[in-house]
Amino acid sequence: MTESAGRDAQHNGLQRALSVIYALAATDDLELGVTDLARRLSLPKTVVHRLLRGLVEARFAKYNENTRRYSLGPGAFTVGLAALRKIDIQGFVRSELERISALSNETSTFSALQGRGRVYVDQVVPDRSTAFEVRIGVPYPLHAGASSKSILAAHTTEESEALLAMPLARLTPRTATDIARLKVELRHIRRRGFAVSFGERDRDGAGVAAAVRQPGGGVFGAVSICFPISRYDPARAREFGEIVKGAARIIGQELAEQSDRARTIRPVAHEGDSAPG
Repeated sequence: MTESAGRDAQHNGLQRALSVIYALAATDDLELGVTDLARRLSLPKTVVHRLLRGLVEARFAKYNENTRRYSLGPGAFTVGLAALRKIDIQGFVRSELERISALSNETSTFSALQGRGRVYVDQVVPDRSTAFEVRIGVPYPLHAGASSKSILAAHTTEESEALLAMPLARLTPRTATDIARLKVELRHIRRRGFAVSFGERDRDGAGVAAAVRQPGGGVFGAVSICFPISRYDPARAREFGEIVKGAARIIGQELAEQSDRARTIRPVAHEGDSAPG
């Protein structure tokens, strides 16, 4: 093989690996199998399987031995969060957080969905002595807190049940760990468009949040208003609910516009490759 041919093969291999990562990121399913990916990418199953093995080794994909399917791995989330910090937070997400923090005179936050949980990636804290602050970059489960529950409710009933299919940790005495109770609450959240929490994730904090959808309808994360539990009242929660719903729509629209502007990397087939039959 000539040096030029070697460079071409490397380039094509990178494009194919990226196409697998994009497919795992874009799907509304929690996991994808080799056959699903091969069909979506028009690549042979043997090629997709080889690419997935390399991505698992690099921690960009994760293999579930029980389902024999794949999902994004921690390496992909690390890169994604870095991109959020460098692009979204410095731009339209940050400006929207500043706007709703000024409207509410409370802390505003943005969380990103990460696997079966979510992490805070930015916050705007008002200049007041008793403002509430969150921990950036720390993972939290999806059953406790307004941001978590809004993300969970934005999934389909089947998806949310799959995400809850594990022991639910009690973070505070008010954390809901009963599946039946959570299902009822998720129906309420879907109906009104925002979630409310009262000492569930942090015993001293309350919050109101709405889910942000990504292009294609998948769940991207959540925008919230957080405040000390001593300032909670139902009327205030309803007011903040309308604010975060509006902010979530604005951020989702901007995500869609950014997606339209982005270049799509398509897999490049080697000579002799054929799609699976």
